[in-house]
Amino acid sequence: MAVFVLDRRKRPLMPCSEKRARLLLERRRAVVHRRYPFVIRLKDRRRVDCDLQPVRVVLGPGSRTTGIVVAREAESVDIQTGAFIHKRIVLLLMELNHRGPSIRDALTRRRAFRRRRRRGGLRYRAPRFDNRSRHDGWLPPSLQHRVDTTLTWVARLVRWAPVTGISQMLHRFDTQKLQNPKIQSIEYQRGELHGYEVREYLLEKWRRECAYCGTSDVPLTIDHIHPKSRGGSDRVSNLTLACVPCNQRKSNRDVREFLSHDSVRLARIEVQRKSPLRDAAAVNSTRQALYGRLKTTGLPLETGTGGRTKWNRHRLGVPKTHCLDAACIGRIDSLERWRCPIWQIKATGRGAYCRTRLTRYGFPRGYLMRQKSVHGFQTGDRVCAVVPSGKKVGEYAGRVAVRASGSFNIQTPQGVVQGIHHSYCRLLQRGDGYGYHLVAQPKKEGGNRGACRASRAIPPRRERRGLPHKPMNKQKKVVVCGVTGCGDTIHAAKDDAIEQIGKVMDRLRENPGFRLVAWRGYVGLVYMSVAGATSALIAEPNYGFRIGRVQSCMTFDARHSLDDAERAMRRDIAQLAWQRYDGTAPPEVIQHDGDLREFQDWARWQIAFRAAKDDGASDDEARAAASNRDESHDAEVLDTAGPTP
Repeated sequence: MAVFVLDRRKRPLMPCSEKRARLLLERRRAVVHRRYPFVIRLKDRRRVDCDLQPVRVVLGPGSRTTGIVVAREAESVDIQTGAFIHKRIVLLLMELNHRGPSIRDALTRRRAFRRRRRRGGLRYRAPRFDNRSRHDGWLPPSLQHRVDTTLTWVARLVRWAPVTGISQMLHRFDTQKLQNPKIQSIEYQRGELHGYEVREYLLEKWRRECAYCGTSDVPLTIDHIHPKSRGGSDRVSNLTLACVPCNQRKSNRDVREFLSHDSVRLARIEVQRKSPLRDAAAVNSTRQALYGRLKTTGLPLETGTGGRTKWNRHRLGVPKTHCLDAACIGRIDSLERWRCPIWQIKATGRGAYCRTRLTRYGFPRGYLMRQKSVHGFQTGDRVCAVVPSGKKVGEYAGRVAVRASGSFNIQTPQGVVQGIHHSYCRLLQRGDGYGYHLVAQPKKEGGNRGACRASRAIPPRRERRGLPHKPMNKQKKVVVCGVTGCGDTIHAAKDDAIEQIGKVMDRLRENPGFRLVAWRGYVGLVYMSVAGATSALIAEPNYGFRIGRVQSCMTFDARHSLDDAERAMRRDIAQLAWQRYDGTAPPEVIQHDGDLREFQDWARWQIAFRAAKDDGASDDEARAAASNRDESHDAEVLDTAGPTP
């Protein structure tokens, strides 16, 4: 991740690396100009004395999030073909989260309060909808906000970096094709309601019965599947028929909540329901407005299509995110250094003019402070608090929320810390209407460079990014029928163990001709695998099947029969029992004379090895003593009178 650099007169220079920025700060050649995002200013350098390279700002506009990339461009020539290779080197990745939905909800709430006030005669204000005019290119406030915030960040990046060009993805969504991929020619003009009125269309679509209970031959009403009070629209795909009792019981609940007990009927409604097109409409409405405003910056403007962006992303093997989509816009042949941390920037606003808290009905329930500044701090400022003693001892950094009492709340990445006195706070950066958070991309296989770079990203404040570090939770383990399952939670570990048991049972079901041997707590299974090889599986007492152990799972090639696998399994059971029950292993489980002699030789070797270990010999000395033992003095290892397991 690059760091923005300014000269002594606050003119942009080429961004540098984090390491170089730290060296410049340690040697006092630079000072901190801004912390979020991090910008330094050199004391001994002017722009005319520096060499600059072409830097481009690339924008990927979206409905809720806009991807922004600051990249350096370079060209090279292929020696074999002589063609130019356009290379894009990523310097900074940003994702700007808009607050359009919150603006829309606030306007809707204010409109409801206004209508309630006029309808109830609480306060008369003459309606003014007849004497208002809208200028050309007018956009609703929620959409205008998307354009304004994007242009604000373009202007900031132009001040911090030597930008020589801007790229924008100028794409348009075909809303009718999103709903019906097979639409053609004249169907675009006819639409979904061709030949119908709304009520007649709904009666035919829902077969003249209530969609929630199936009742017919009763008065039916029109209901919103996703209620308007929760952001639903009046599109015909969001309308259905409901009887009066069902409509009243559903109220303003979502259909998933109302039909949570009837999954079959819910699935039928979801099949006929179509996804909303609010996000696609927002992008289509703002793309030309943003394009026209970008042309006024005076910088060369390049546009790209969504198809070429997708082709570049698949060709270069880049995952799909908002900022990486923006990095693939336009004509590029290679993309470098894109595995860097991402700045998540959230538009939070600078507060509200309204100083009165209202209830859901529009009546006042409380009042806010008339002044926004308390002891030199405002809500939205980035502060660092060092608490030397008390229950909240530690260092905290984040966004502050002020109170008139002087006891502030600090929003850290780990949570909200309440009750921090203003005397412990130190201002890092004034609130600018945005929240900042640095997120590391998923690390590449075989390395964790991206996570390390994110953990040491500037600003270089040692332990001032939030609450003290908490260790990661270890995986939970659950034993089910002797099989150990692992997972992030107890339920996940249990599901993992059950899945392993299911795999074993599936293997047995595929081979109905398996053999089973049960002897004193041990269970052995011999079966023919799908590939034709013979496998043996052993379950120990109190442990069950332990998949993956060398002595518990044996596989033979196709030349060995089930008899050979059963003999080997019986030998292993005898050895396991001999080790478990202090050298006592009745030979009934071994049925072949050759296997019995082989087991006796193995047991005698084990006794000699243990005796040498008891005398203080090392492992190598004990192995040598067991191998060179006097067979005439071997102890009797098959004690049939020993304790029963």
